[in-house]
This record gives sequence, C-alpha cells and structure tokens, in this order.
Amino acid sequence: MADELLQYINTSPFYAGFDLEEKEIRKRFLRNYLILPPKLREFLISEATATKIAALSQTFRLSVNQTILLAMIIRYTVSGNLFIGDMPAQISSSLEIDQNTALEIARAITSQLFAPVIEDIKKLQLQKFGKLPGSSAPQSSPQRPPQHIAGEDLPETGGNIIDLRNKS
Repeated sequence: MADELLQYINTSPFYAGFDLEEKEIRKRFLRNYLILPPKLREFLISEATATKIAALSQTFRLSVNQTILLAMIIRYTVSGNLFIGDMPAQISSSLEIDQNTALEIARAITSQLFAPVIEDIKKLQLQKFGKLPGSSAPQSSPQRPPQHIAGEDLPETGGNIIDLRNKS
C-alpha cells in the first residue's frame, strides 16, 4: 500500500515534486488550479493520469527522479505555465535526455495522455500564449496595412513630403 501511494505521489502531476518547488511557485499553482476547467483539475489529480505517466516512464526507462520531473512538466503544461510546443525541449533539458527521445515522449503524452482533455488544453494555451499548439504565430484576426488617403501626409515621412526629383 505504501509503495502504491508513493508511486501515485511521484507520478501525479498534482503532487509530483511538491518538495522540489519553492513555496511561492506552489502557492501560485494552487491558485491557478482552482480556476482551471473541471476536466483539467480532474486530470491533474486522477489516479488514471498517474498510472499512465508511470507506464510512460517504464516504456522510456526513466528513473524515479526523471518521472517526477516529467509529471511536473505535464503539470506546467496542463496548467498553462508551459507552452505545449516547448514540451520536447523542456523534457530534454530537465530529464537530461536526447532531443529525439524527448520528442517521442512529448508525442506520447500529447496523443495518449492529453487525448481526453486536449480541447481544454488548447483553449488554455490560446488564452495564455495567444497561439495554438502547432502554430508558429499568435492567433489573431488578420490585420490590414494602414491605407493612405490621398491628400494626407504619409506617416513614414513623419508628415514631411520628400521631393525625390531634387536630390541636392
């Protein structure tokens, strides 16, 4: 029973690394947690989520410490503190693994673990980062270049008209 509880604490995105984070970071997460959509709150504390993270860590032969760090990265992503597109680099850096393995882990997380809550994650990512996963530019309505109205001074000239015919 104690081993199962310890595994849950180490793999649960809600609890993992509790003792590794500064008090203020943990407080900020708890405040943000309370305003997350219900599906994301449930995802973070779910035993099923912790079990899937444990399975992923076995598949990729991660140590206990790497598993804790991975669960923390998942917490940061789901709570909107890490852009989902930056997950592979964060996994590689934090777990000290190569980029290809990190990318495989990130893909597995996105396709398997995040599947039930991906729409909620996308909404949160768009709110927090102004862009959706897979896009390189912020999502916004297309902006038209300013139109010049005949008879007005051009803004590029600072209101001054330059006569290009007289180059003296």
